[in-house]
Amino acid sequence: MGVKLIVDAFNTLAVTASGKRVELSGRLSDLQAQGLADAALLSQLGHMANAQSALAFGKADTAWVPFASSLEQFRELVGEQLTVVSSQHVAGINESVWRARVHAHAPNERINQQNLVAEVTQRFRWAAQGAASQEDEPPVAAPDKADAELGPRKDEGVADRRRRQIFLGACEVIAKKGWANASIRDITRAAKITIPTMYQYISGKEDILYLVTSMCMEEILQHFQAHTQSDKAPLESLVDAIAAYFGYIDKNRRYINLVYSETRSLSEVNRERIFELEKQFIYLWELILIKGNETGVFNIRNTHLAANLIYFLCTAWALRHWSIGIYPEEEVKQHILDMILNGIRVGS
Repeated sequence: MGVKLIVDAFNTLAVTASGKRVELSGRLSDLQAQGLADAALLSQLGHMANAQSALAFGKADTAWVPFASSLEQFRELVGEQLTVVSSQHVAGINESVWRARVHAHAPNERINQQNLVAEVTQRFRWAAQGAASQEDEPPVAAPDKADAELGPRKDEGVADRRRRQIFLGACEVIAKKGWANASIRDITRAAKITIPTMYQYISGKEDILYLVTSMCMEEILQHFQAHTQSDKAPLESLVDAIAAYFGYIDKNRRYINLVYSETRSLSEVNRERIFELEKQFIYLWELILIKGNETGVFNIRNTHLAANLIYFLCTAWALRHWSIGIYPEEEVKQHILDMILNGIRVGS
C-alpha cells in the first residue's frame, strides 16, 4: 500500500509498505531544513519507520507500545536522498524488535551497505485492545529473581554477569547445533535466563553472535596484555606472547573456532567491528616485532605481514586441533616457536 505520512518535524514523506517492511523516502535537504541535529533527525526517522512498520504488520487487535530504542550512526549524513527501511527484527510473544536502516544516496542509486548511515532499533511491547481478560493475554515468562530485585536500573556487575551467561549459553548451543540451527529459546535455556531477560541485552539473534565473537576477541586481548610485558627484551617478549596465546587457546579452543567459523554470518558492519578488534591484537604482536627490528634482534622486512602470519600460525592450535591435537601442547608450541624464530632470523 502507498500512503502519505506527515509528522511535525518533517515535510511530507512518501511511505510504502509491502513484503513485511516499510520504506520511507525523502530529500535530505528538506529534512535538514527543519534544523534538527543529524542524530535527532536519524532517530526520529527511524522511530517513524518502525512505528509505521509495527502498525502495518503487528498483531491483530493489539496496540504497539515502544519502550526502548538505540541509534547507531556509521557514517556522516551526506547525500541527496534519504531512504529508511524498517522491518521486524525479532518476533516475540509479548515483545517485538523492529530495526530501521537509514541510507543516504544519490537519487538514482540503489540502497546498499555502502550508503547505510545508521540503524535505529526499537523494542515494542504489545498491549491488547479493549477489555480483554487476563486469561486472554499470552503468558509472560517470570523475570529472573536477580532482575526483579534490582528494579529498572542494573549495576554494571549484573549486566556483565548476564552477558557472560548469554556468551556461555550461546557457545554451548552453537558448538552443538551450529549457528544456523541455534534458536534463541535454546540459548536462553543453556544460559539459564528467561527470554524477556535475554532481550534486555540483545535485540535479535545476530546480536548474540556478535556478543560471542566480540567477547572472545576482547578476552584474548585482555589475556594477552596481562601475560606480556612491554619492558622485556623483544625475544623474551615474543616467547611470552606465544606462550600466553597458546595458554588461552588451550582453554578456549571452541570459542576461537566459533569466531573463525561463524564471523561470516555477521552483518558487514558487525564483521568490521570484529576485524577492528583483530587488528588491535595483531598490532600488539607487531609492536614486539618492531622493537626487535629496532634493536637488531630481528630482521623482518614487513612487520605487519609477519605479525599476521605469526598470529595465524599460533591459532592453528585451535583450528587444526582435530589433526595436530595428537601431539602435546608443549611440543606444538615449541615447534611453532622454532619456525617463527628461524623465519625472522633471530640474531642476524
